Amino acid sequence: MAAAYELVVAREDLRDALVAARPDDLDVEVVRFAFDAELDSLLAANPSLVAAIDSISIQLPRPSVRRQVFKAILAAWVSWTGDPSLAAFALHAAEAPGPVVAVLGPEYDLPAEVAEHLAALGMDIKIRNKHLYYRFGGLSGYSAFRGGSPESAAFERYVVERRPADVYEVVVALRGVS
Repeated sequence: MAAAYELVVAREDLRDALVAARPDDLDVEVVRFAFDAELDSLLAANPSLVAAIDSISIQLPRPSVRRQVFKAILAAWVSWTGDPSLAAFALHAAEAPGPVVAVLGPEYDLPAEVAEHLAALGMDIKIRNKHLYYRFGGLSGYSAFRGGSPESAAFERYVVERRPADVYEVVVALRGVS
């Protein structure tokens, strides 16, 4: 008979200690899964998976970002109960906190008036997979919303109508215009 519960731990020594200390009447199986080590091995053995993950990430490729993207997709898959289409699932994955995973489709272009005002403030602006990436001095980061969304439209209106005078105002707005 299978155990009623599974306790998943990351280290083999911890698994062994818990199994040794488990009371006989406790119906639990202790399982080891070293996620980061296993994931790093999986990625190292599959360059095409790395390329696919890099292509849907809003951030520049690096191992820590790949782990974040993989975990976001895994979490989206586990929580997915909607329409069984790839487009709907991709949108669900992209709505995960972060932002980490890009929405599928053509790239977003920041309106020229917005881009020009931000550049005039000295901000280096790029769009990567529909998310605005900014750099200014020691500050850098991504917008909390994707281009083409209602939140993006609100940010663009804010820049055009209020003409923020400094980078701090813009960075605060990039986290979500109220």
